[in-house]
Amino acid sequence: MTVTTWNARLKKRGTLQATVATGRHSRMTPAQHEQLRTRLKAGALAHGFPDETWTTRRVSELIGRRFAIWYHHDHVRKLLHQLGWTPQMPDGRAAERNELRMATWKEQTAPELKKKGR
Repeated sequence: MTVTTWNARLKKRGTLQATVATGRHSRMTPAQHEQLRTRLKAGALAHGFPDETWTTRRVSELIGRRFAIWYHHDHVRKLLHQLGWTPQMPDGRAAERNELRMATWKEQTAPELKKKGR
């Protein structure tokens, strides 16, 4: 069956080059993409969210409220990537972090603990 398909493709197009499926057209216009980019830069707090964190669910909700276009939150990740937004990971440091106390502990307490361990 594959050879028959190849032969038909060769007769019809003159080549065996496979076609590329471009996919469905975006439901958002380029102007709406720019508006979304501007709204994202304004921050999540400006749009009624409790903190400044943008999640795909929040962006999906923003798009739905502002443009009446509802995307699944998993698709919003691709849309954000197209707009030049990248996933950000938290710093991982506590807000209460005290650099002076940590340096003191490393200089005074840590060497004593190493001595006891031997």
